[in-house]
Amino acid sequence: MSPKPFLWIPVPQQAPRKQAPVGLEVFRNLTGRLDLSLVVESAYFYVGSGAYEYKAGARPNEPEVWHTFARREGQLCIPGTSLKGAIRAFVELLSNSCVSQAGRQEFVPMSHKQCPESAGEICVACSLFGRTGWRGRIHFADATPAAEVRTQIVKINELWAPRRTQGRKFYSGNQYKPLSNLQPERNHRFVEAVTKGGRFNTAIFFENVRAEELGLVCCALGWDVGDKGTLVTAYYPKIGGAKPRCFGMVRFASPVVNLWGVSSGSLLPSRTQKTGKDALDYIAQCIAACKKNGPLVLDAWKRLVEGLRAGTACPEGLY
Repeated sequence: MSPKPFLWIPVPQQAPRKQAPVGLEVFRNLTGRLDLSLVVESAYFYVGSGAYEYKAGARPNEPEVWHTFARREGQLCIPGTSLKGAIRAFVELLSNSCVSQAGRQEFVPMSHKQCPESAGEICVACSLFGRTGWRGRIHFADATPAAEVRTQIVKINELWAPRRTQGRKFYSGNQYKPLSNLQPERNHRFVEAVTKGGRFNTAIFFENVRAEELGLVCCALGWDVGDKGTLVTAYYPKIGGAKPRCFGMVRFASPVVNLWGVSSGSLLPSRTQKTGKDALDYIAQCIAACKKNGPLVLDAWKRLVEGLRAGTACPEGLY
């Protein structure tokens, strides 16, 4: 049997480093917006809307009901909350932060339980992304199509949670293997998915973050610094639904950095924009700062990069 497309990275024995959260009462460090594109690299990409579509009079080899892709005002859309939750999971791993989301059957050491609302000091991920009672400093806009995006109704096996957990779970870069027929049958479902090459535009807003914290978020997006000091793609993070069925692999590209600051004697913020090579070089500098002096755990980073490289075909059957 083919190995399951799960990557397990154990929760470290060392407790998360916690500090008093950074406030938002004044401009400090870096505040701005990172505009970027999201490109679908897997065969299919699916973000569920929670709704269904029905086709009356479907032929025997066609689905009658399928799960629809998320939409906003009739347009395909990846909610910013979906992006934020997925990227936060990577940040939690890479910075040895608390485990903010865990299933009932998943064991989380007491040292890595979610930072409580009453805590005066919180972990790196909670400081950046927020938690109950504390507004974070990283926010994601909804992602909307950059151009016309193609969708397809795809048949997949049902999704089941792993019976055993072995740490933090991520999904490796295995390639989707189409099922042999489109006939409705037990333990299968149909989903409306965006096909490979689909491109969306989104933005990440950041407030009062240090360069190394912005670099940490960029590492979570799958970016790294190459041998020549340039920005490269280290891995493709997975976002959305049906990830166990090898959906959801994406690449972030075409960044534009907008930085806001306050000049002395002025009440209005000023903006500095970095595009093209300037933007890539700036992000590379933030990542380098994160690796040198920041919260990035290099062992977790190496395990993630190695484990999320493109693999073989997705396993067959139910698992």
